[in-house]
Amino acid sequence: MKNWDVEKICKLLLECGKTALEYYDNPMLELKHDLSIVTKADMHIESILSAEFDKPEENIYLIGEETIAQKSNEYIEKALKETAWVVDPIDGTALYAHHIPIWGISIAYMTKGIIREGAIFLPSTSEIFISEGDDVYYKSSSHNPSSWDFSNMYRIEKVKNIIDDSSVISVTQEISKTPNALNIPNTIQTLGCAVFSLAYLYLGRYMAYIAGSHLKLWDFAGGLAILKKCDFSTKFINGTEITLDVQDICKLTQTTNSFWEIKEIAIFTPSKKAYNYIINKMETKND
Repeated sequence: MKNWDVEKICKLLLECGKTALEYYDNPMLELKHDLSIVTKADMHIESILSAEFDKPEENIYLIGEETIAQKSNEYIEKALKETAWVVDPIDGTALYAHHIPIWGISIAYMTKGIIREGAIFLPSTSEIFISEGDDVYYKSSSHNPSSWDFSNMYRIEKVKNIIDDSSVISVTQEISKTPNALNIPNTIQTLGCAVFSLAYLYLGRYMAYIAGSHLKLWDFAGGLAILKKCDFSTKFINGTEITLDVQDICKLTQTTNSFWEIKEIAIFTPSKKAYNYIINKMETKND
């Protein structure tokens, strides 16, 4: 697929979601070299996405969590210069594998190293989020997969978030496991699923999503595209803007284990006010 087509992307996400549910009772998991979990569903879904998006003979490339490590340096260099699809077949695989309904599927569209569009599908809650141009569309469908219907999505306006000590903040495992990394009074939730956190930040359920530097491109690319189109604040902890340019936001040295990781701790919030709230609370606690 050369261009972003909302109807085709939605159909593809529904196919991937149904495939994930087919394996749900018997995910057949194994550990990868980095001790993270991969399941048969991850591999099957990425094969579905590869059939659509991995066509180097047409200058169309796939940056997928489960297959990118097998790609050559030349392939990756071309992916960053041409049309590339960034996919996470199942984000939150450990949760999926243990029947915890917090996981999702993400697709992002990128040209010349710039993220242009994004989509997230949460099969466990039957919610889909997808961008098109300057707009973002959303729909919650039936919880019965055979009745999923996303033909009449509606454009969602930016939801007003509550910014105070009662608000909930989602953080990554890395942040939650680092002593004194986030000394603020708010309730902290560690989901282990970036796409779920970003989607629910978009819906106003969280005041912020704070991610450690182990977050990789496919974890956040689709969600970042959606947030950017709705003028969310996306900044590194040092105040630098997180743009849609992969060169600016990810470590791209192919010979290191940190390849594709985000460069610094990232703070995703609905507004600059919310970002400043978090930074000020952290500074106050650290004084």
